Amino acid sequence: MEFPHVGANCSYAGCADLDFLPVTCDYCTKQFCSTHGNPIAHHCDQMPERTVEATSSTKDKDYIPITKYTKPARIGPKDVRAPTKNELTDRQRQALAALKQTHQSRAPLRAAPLPKKQPAKATGNPNMAMEDRLYLSVASEAKTIVVFINKKATIGSATDQFARQLGLSMLPGKVACRQ
Repeated sequence: MEFPHVGANCSYAGCADLDFLPVTCDYCTKQFCSTHGNPIAHHCDQMPERTVEATSSTKDKDYIPITKYTKPARIGPKDVRAPTKNELTDRQRQALAALKQTHQSRAPLRAAPLPKKQPAKATGNPNMAMEDRLYLSVASEAKTIVVFINKKATIGSATDQFARQLGLSMLPGKVACRQ
């Protein structure tokens, strides 16, 4: 069985690789592999010479179009510009001053209450850092139990920790209490 003719060999001297997607040069119309497909890579002799043009002179800078990107941020003095949304009117300034004055005359606010001491009888992993603990109080008909779990744990992991500490059996679709 003979294979169909697919692709072409690279025309670059010394390469001759079989490429299934050959690149045809626009200037010399030869077929090359993807490595030599660029006219500069295969040193195409039919490619026109590049001409280097001088950059724009200073006189062309006067003809730059004014767009929203080249406009100055502010045009004219402040009193000439129209008021913006952030500028307050005199009436608004007076109302703000009155509010500040009444707020300062009030008695200082009470300090925030200190956090409660962590429950001493809480059960959980003793190796867990204090700042990672989340304390939960679980009340049932018979008694109330205080436990702590890792607050950085995922939902599934936290549920497993909670079930382990309370002696629950977590089977899919069933929650049973171990005696």
